[in-house]
Amino acid sequence: MWEGEISMKRYMVAVIIIILASLLLVLAFMCTVEKEKELPDTEAEPLALQEINPSTYVFMSLGGDEIEIGSERHSPPQPYLNLSKWDGEVYLRVNVPYVEAEVPEFFNNRLKWTTRKYGVEFYPKEPEEISEVIAGKEFWFRQNAEGGVEFDLVLKEKPDTNVFRFPIQSKGLRFYYQPPLHPEHPTWADTDGDSVPDVFTSENVVGSFAVYHETQAKLWKTREEAEKYRTGKAFHIYRPKVSDAEGKEIWGELNIDEEEGVLTVTIDPDWLDNAVYPVTIDPKFGYESVGSYYGDLMNDVIKGSWFTCPEDGTAESLSMYIQNGWTDEQVKGAIYKKSDNSLVGSTEEKTISGTPSWTPAWYTFNFLGSPSLSAGEDYFLVGWANKNTSGSFKSIYYDEMTEEKAGYQSKTYGAWPDPWSPTLYKYRFSIYCTYTTQPSSTPSSESSSTGSFDLENAAPAVTDFTLYESDESGMTTQMTPQTEYAVKIEVSDANKLEDIAQIEVILKTNTTPLTAGDNVTDKATYKWTASNGWEFVGPGAGGSTWAINASACRQPSDFTATSGTWWLHFVPGKVARESQRWDIYVKAMDTQSASDEMIKWDYEMMWYGELSAVDTSYEFGDVQLGAENVTITDSDSAINVTTIANGNYKLASKSTNWVNETFGSTAMLDWDGTLSSGEFALKVDGYGSVDSFTFVRDTYTTIQDFSSVSGPTAETGENRGIYQWLSVASEGLLPGTYKGTYYVQIANG
Repeated sequence: MWEGEISMKRYMVAVIIIILASLLLVLAFMCTVEKEKELPDTEAEPLALQEINPSTYVFMSLGGDEIEIGSERHSPPQPYLNLSKWDGEVYLRVNVPYVEAEVPEFFNNRLKWTTRKYGVEFYPKEPEEISEVIAGKEFWFRQNAEGGVEFDLVLKEKPDTNVFRFPIQSKGLRFYYQPPLHPEHPTWADTDGDSVPDVFTSENVVGSFAVYHETQAKLWKTREEAEKYRTGKAFHIYRPKVSDAEGKEIWGELNIDEEEGVLTVTIDPDWLDNAVYPVTIDPKFGYESVGSYYGDLMNDVIKGSWFTCPEDGTAESLSMYIQNGWTDEQVKGAIYKKSDNSLVGSTEEKTISGTPSWTPAWYTFNFLGSPSLSAGEDYFLVGWANKNTSGSFKSIYYDEMTEEKAGYQSKTYGAWPDPWSPTLYKYRFSIYCTYTTQPSSTPSSESSSTGSFDLENAAPAVTDFTLYESDESGMTTQMTPQTEYAVKIEVSDANKLEDIAQIEVILKTNTTPLTAGDNVTDKATYKWTASNGWEFVGPGAGGSTWAINASACRQPSDFTATSGTWWLHFVPGKVARESQRWDIYVKAMDTQSASDEMIKWDYEMMWYGELSAVDTSYEFGDVQLGAENVTITDSDSAINVTTIANGNYKLASKSTNWVNETFGSTAMLDWDGTLSSGEFALKVDGYGSVDSFTFVRDTYTTIQDFSSVSGPTAETGENRGIYQWLSVASEGLLPGTYKGTYYVQIANG
C-alpha cells in the first residue's frame, strides 16, 4: 500500500443502529385454543356433539352432565376425554398419548384423529340393552343408563408393546375393580349352593371398574338430593373388547392405578402377533347410577349395605333397584344400627309384580312410624323378599367393593329379627335412604325461655371461574405477557358471604406444584381478603413484571347473600413461560378454615419478546477501497442488545443502503459474496468468528448463531453481542462518511 494513497482514499464509514423491538405472536393451532369460548347449548339434543372450537367438542349426557372431547393443549397435541358428574362436583379425564394430531375430523356425531401408526375415534353412546346367554338362559343387561362415550384406539400396524397406557386425572372419585363371579364361569355364580345359578353379570363387566363418589353417603336429606346422587355411582368403565380386520375378538385386561394416575389396557401378545391389522381397542365409559351385577336374591334373605348418617333426622323412605323374576312377591325394607345390629325401623310392604318379567326398576318404600337417625352413626339399609315358589326371583343390584360394606342373613320371610346377625361381605348394593331433619315444636301457651344452639359451619364452594379479556366481554384460553386479563370467580357459602375470609388464585405451569414458591417464569399468586381486598402476593411483589390492576378488581356488593362474584384483573409477567399447559387454581376459605378449590387446565401462554439497544450507534473507522472483513472499532467489536423473552427466540437483522454524507451518493448493500462497483457487504455472527457469518440483506435474515436461543430469559433480560464485519468494493465509491441504518428483530424461535 501507499501511504499517500491511503490518506487520499481513506473513507470514514459510520453506521447508526436502530433496534426495532417487535412482538411476534405465533398463533399455531393447539388442542383447545379458543378466541371466545362458546358454552354448549344446554337445550340442545343430548348425546349430540357440539363444536366449541375446531379442537374442542362437548355433548350432554341424558342426566345433563357435560362430556368434553378435544386435543390436549401441549406439544405435541393429544386427544383427551373429560367426563363430569353432578354439575362438575367430580370428574374423570383420560388422555390418549398414541395420537399426535391437532384438529379432529367431525362426521356422523364422531370425532376422529389419525396418524400413520394409530387412529382414535370418540363418539357418544346411547343407553343400550345387551343380550347374553348365561348358563343356558338368555339374560338382558341395561348399560349406559344416562348415555356414555366410547373411544376406539386403532392400531394400524403391529405395535411395539401389548400394554397401552392412558394418563388419567380425577377429582372426588373412587375406582372399584369388578372381579369374575367364578373362576370357571366368570359371568354367573351359585351363591346358595343349590346348583342353580343365581347371580349374573355381562362379559364386559367382568374385569371392569365401577366409579363412585368418594365421600357421598347414601342417606339423603331431601328427595332432590336422593334423585341427584342415588347410590353415589358416577360412571362405569367397561372391559374393552379388541378386534382385528377379520373380526377375530379377544377381551383386553383393564387396570386403573389411582396413585400413578394411569389406565392401562393389556392385550395377549400372541393374539397381537397373529392378528390381521388394523386392530381396534374399544374402552367404553357409561354414565350409571346402579350396580352392574344382579341376581343377589332377597327371597328369604335379608341383605343390604351400611352407611354413615350425616346428621340427626327421621327416616322417611328406602329406595332399592330391584330385578323382578317370573312371579309376584312381597318386598319390604328396614334400617339396622351397625354398632349393635338392633332394628331401628321398617317400611311398608309392597307386592312387586313378575309381569313384565326381568324388568329392573327403582322401588321406593315408606317407613312405618318415624325411625330416628343420629349424626355419625352407621346404619345398615336392607331389603327382604318373600319366597312364594321355588322360582321366586327378586334381586338387588350391586357392585364389588374393596371394603366390607354389605351384610346378609338367611331367614324365612316374616317379622323382622331384632337384632339381626349379618355376615359381612364386600358388596355395595343399589339402595339408599331419604330422611328429614327433626322439626322444632311450637309451645301451646304463652311463655318465654332462653334457648341456644351451636350452628355447624358450612364450607364455602367455588362453583365456577372463567378467564376473560380485560374488558370482561369475551372468554379466552390464551394469555400474552404484559396484557391485562380478568378472572371471574363465583363462590357460595350457606353461612353467607360474610363468612368468606380469603380467596386465593394461582396461575402456574402444569408441571409446577401448587406448593412451589412463586417465580417469574412458572407461578404467580393473587389473594383476596376481607380486610385488604385483592393483592398481588408474588413473585417478588413490587419487583416483578407480574402485576395486578387493583382499580378494576371487584368483590360482591352484598355479603349477606349466600353467593357472589369476584373479579381479579391481572397482568402476566414478561417471562411467564411460553407454554400451552398453564393451570388456573382457585381456593376459597372461610373464617373456620373450611375450604373448597377448583383447578382448570390447558390455558396457553403465548410467546412474548422484547429487544432494546445497548449500542445505539457504532462505526468501522477509516476504511479503504477493497477492504475486507473490517471489524467495529468499539472495544468489544460488537453491537450489544438486551433481549427479553418468555420462550425460545431468534434474532434477525437487515440493513438499508448507506449514503455518503458529503456527496449524497449511495453505497449499495450486496449479499451474494461478490462485490461489484459501488457495493458493500455486511457479515454478522454471535461469537466473533467471521468463519460462521451470515450475510446481512435488505430483508430480515436470521443470524445463524442466534437462530434458536433457549428461553425464558431473566426478567431484566440478557445481553447479546452481534459481531459485524464490513467489506467494500474496490471501485465506484466516493470518499467521505457513509451512514446507514441497521435493524435487529427478535422473534419466536
